[in-house]
Amino acid sequence: MHKILQNTHKKSNIHLLRARDYYFNKARTCDRYVLQILLWIPVVVALIWLFTPEVLFRLGYTKVATFMRTNVDTVVGLVSILLFPVNALLQKYIGKNLDKSNRLREQYDLNVLGLPTNHFYPHFAEGELEELSDKARYVKGDDGKYEVWYREIFSDNDLANAICIMMDNTIYTYYVYRDSKKEYQRNIILLILAYAIYCIAYASHAFSFASISPLILFLAVFDPIRDAITRFSVAKDLEQSTGHFKKTVVEDAELLKHPENAEVLLRSMQDVMIANRDKALFISQKIRRRYLKNDNDFYRDLDQVKQIYWGDNVSQPEEAKDFDICTVESEDRFVTMEQVHKELLGMLEEVKDCLERHQMFFTLDGGTLIGAARQKGFLHWDDDVDIAVKSGEVEEIKRILRADLGHKYIIQDGASEPYYSPRLSSFRVRQKNEVSFISEKDSELYEKYESRGLFLDVYAYSPVIKNPTVDGLYRRALIHPLHKKIRKVESEWKFGTKQERSLAQFERLKAKHDRRLQWYKEHADSMDYLCYEPGYLYYLNQAGPYLKSEWMYGEPNYMEFEGKEYRVPTDVDKVQATFYGKNWMESPFRSLEELKVDGKMIYSKETFDSTMYKHVKQVSIYERGQHD
Repeated sequence: MHKILQNTHKKSNIHLLRARDYYFNKARTCDRYVLQILLWIPVVVALIWLFTPEVLFRLGYTKVATFMRTNVDTVVGLVSILLFPVNALLQKYIGKNLDKSNRLREQYDLNVLGLPTNHFYPHFAEGELEELSDKARYVKGDDGKYEVWYREIFSDNDLANAICIMMDNTIYTYYVYRDSKKEYQRNIILLILAYAIYCIAYASHAFSFASISPLILFLAVFDPIRDAITRFSVAKDLEQSTGHFKKTVVEDAELLKHPENAEVLLRSMQDVMIANRDKALFISQKIRRRYLKNDNDFYRDLDQVKQIYWGDNVSQPEEAKDFDICTVESEDRFVTMEQVHKELLGMLEEVKDCLERHQMFFTLDGGTLIGAARQKGFLHWDDDVDIAVKSGEVEEIKRILRADLGHKYIIQDGASEPYYSPRLSSFRVRQKNEVSFISEKDSELYEKYESRGLFLDVYAYSPVIKNPTVDGLYRRALIHPLHKKIRKVESEWKFGTKQERSLAQFERLKAKHDRRLQWYKEHADSMDYLCYEPGYLYYLNQAGPYLKSEWMYGEPNYMEFEGKEYRVPTDVDKVQATFYGKNWMESPFRSLEELKVDGKMIYSKETFDSTMYKHVKQVSIYERGQHD
C-alpha cells in the first residue's frame, strides 16, 4: 500500500483529524447559530419597531404605538451598540477555535504528506498537541471517513502524489471562493440598495413607517454589511491566490517536477490552505455541496493536474495482500488483509468441522456469500465472516461450539458478554486469547469487551409471526424503537461525559429488549417466511427483508469458498437480491481499467472506498497455533 495510505490509517493521525473537526465544529456552530443571528438582531428590532406601531394604531393601542414611534431611534441604537462588543468577543472565540483546528490539520499534513515545516508558524507547546488531540473522543462518527484519500489511486512518485493532494484542496477552494465572492457581492449590493431606498423614503416622507433616523438604521445594518464586505474581500483574495497556484501547477509542470522547486510550491500551497481554512466558515453549505458532486469544473481541473503529474503511472490496492492495517503494538508495523483472511478462514474451517461432526450445519451469509458467488473467496475488503443458522438450533450450536472449541474461542452473545449489544448478530465466534484485536463501528461498547479478536458473525433465521405484514408491525412497533434508543445510549457512553448513567440505561434497555425478543421467539411459528431474529436489524427504518423458506432451506446447495465447499441458500440469487437488490453481483470496486475512458484515465470517476473496512481499524495477528 502507498505510504500516504499507511499514514492515513494511523490512529494518531486519525485523532488529529477528529480533534481538528472538534474545534472546527465548535467554531462553525458558534458562527452559524450565534454570531449570524446576533448580526441581524438590530435589523430585526428596527423592522419590528418600524412596522408594529402602524398595526397598534389601527387596533387602538395608541399609547403603546406612540411610545414605540417616539423611541425607535433610542431602542435600535442601544441594541446595535450593545451587540458590537458581543459580536467582537464571539469572533475572537471563533478565531481561537479555528486556529486550533488549523494547527491540528497542519500537523496532520506534515505527518501524512511529509510537507516541509513552516518554522514561522506557531508551534505546539509541550503537551499541547496531546491535550488538543484528546478532544478527538468527542467527535461522533466512524473513523472510516478519515482514512480514505483520492479513491486510493496513487503514482509511485511521492512528490507527485503530494502535489496532486495539495492541488485537490487548492482547486476546490478556488471554485468555492469564486462562487462565494459572487454571492457576497450580490448580498452587499442588496443591503446597500435597501438602505438607500429607505433613506430616500425617509427624506421624502413618502411612507409613514419611515420614522427611524438613517444614521440609527446604519448602526443596525453596519455589522451585517461589514461582515459581508469582509467575506467578499477574503473570498476575492483567496480566489486570486488559489487561482495563481492552479495556473502555475498546470503551466510550469516541468519546472515543478524538480524536488527543490516542488517543496517550495508545496509549502506555499499549504500556507495558502491555512489562510483558506481560517476562513472556511465563510463558504455556504450549498456551494460546498455543489463542488462535491461529480462532473463539475473542479474535478475536470483536478483530472488535468493528475494527468500531468501522474499520467498512467498509477496503481491502487486491488487484492487483499495490497491492503495494510496498523497493528496494535506499533503504528509503523502493518499486517495485510490477506493475513486477516487467513485467520478468518482457519476459524471458519474449524467451526465447519465441529458442527459437521455433530450433524449440524450453517449457510454462508452476507458479504461472505457475496464473495463466494462473485469470486469463490473473500471480497478483498471484507474483514469478517458471516454465516447463518436456524433460530431453533442456536442454543444447541452454541453449546456444541463451547464444548469443542471453548479452549480457543469465546461464544460471544448477550449472556456471556454484558456489553454485547442486542443490535448485533445472534452471537459471534471470537478469538479470546488476544491473537488479534480489532476496533469496531457496530457498537461503541466493544471497548468494554473482554475479548476483542477477529470473529465470525452468526445470524439466526427465524420463522415469523403470522406473515410479513403482522411480523413487520410487531418489529416496527416494539423492536425498532428500542434499537434506536440502544444505539443512542451506546453513542452517549462513547462521546458523552456521564458514562455510568449511560451503562445503566443500556442494561435496562437490553433487559427490556431481551423480554420482547423472548416473546417473539415463543410466538413466531409461521414457517412460510424467514427473517433475521429481531435482535438484528438489516434496515433500521423498515422490517425485513423477508425470505421465502424454500429460498433458504429447499434442496441443499453448495458453493466453493477459498478452495472448500460450503453450504449456501437453495436460491442464492433470490436471497441476495432481496437483501442487496437485483445488481448484487456487480462489485462497487472499480479497477484501473474500468476508470479509463477512450484509453484515458479519469481519476475523479466514482470508485469504491476500499479502506473503509467494516470492523478492522487496528489488528494484531500471530501465527496460528502460537497461543492455542
